[in-house]
Amino acid sequence: MSMNARARGIPVSIYRLGYVTGDATSGVWNTDDFLCRLLKGCIQLKAAPQMEGNNGIDMSPVDYVGKAVVALVNSPSSLNKSYHIVNPNLFSYSQLFQSISDFGYPLDIIPYSHWKSVLEKTSSENSNSNVLSSVVSHFSENWPQTLHNPKYDVSQVVKELNGRVSCPLIGPLLVTYFSYFIQSGYVKPPENSNSHLKIDWEKIGQGVEMLTRTNRS
Repeated sequence: MSMNARARGIPVSIYRLGYVTGDATSGVWNTDDFLCRLLKGCIQLKAAPQMEGNNGIDMSPVDYVGKAVVALVNSPSSLNKSYHIVNPNLFSYSQLFQSISDFGYPLDIIPYSHWKSVLEKTSSENSNSNVLSSVVSHFSENWPQTLHNPKYDVSQVVKELNGRVSCPLIGPLLVTYFSYFIQSGYVKPPENSNSHLKIDWEKIGQGVEMLTRTNRS
């Protein structure tokens, strides 16, 4: 519809978003989100699927997305253009699963077919034992092969923003995200906190008043 309007001479700006993740400062994230469920589900199973290839995830923090859209909307030269507001630095599923182990949670990386069987068995025995039980049908036989994201051209966004807003790297943000998961009660703290990550465990233990408890435990 937008392209039809543009073809008829109506000035239209199009903003295409990628996978929007939690706030980069506070870590607040909708824990009903699939990636949140995937992380917690793997923690509960103490296992994650082995992912071949890059399987990149475009994880764009919500505050970056909001600031980028506002900046583009207020830019006089942005009218009647299309923008891909995505993270130019893809983060792989393998890195995401490795972060679980890095954070101190016991985790075995096993072949996808094996992991899928373990999840299905766990879900059939007790549907409340894993947050992925309600979406277990999502994991098809060839799920890992369906995760190859297209490469989006972000040059127009970078040019228009001109350094005013930039997307942060996801790797360093995982500490913020996991901290929020723990602070909000979404996941329990790992028993082994002696990871190489620089985590303020005392601050996490005390909690942060500004962070509200999520609606899913």
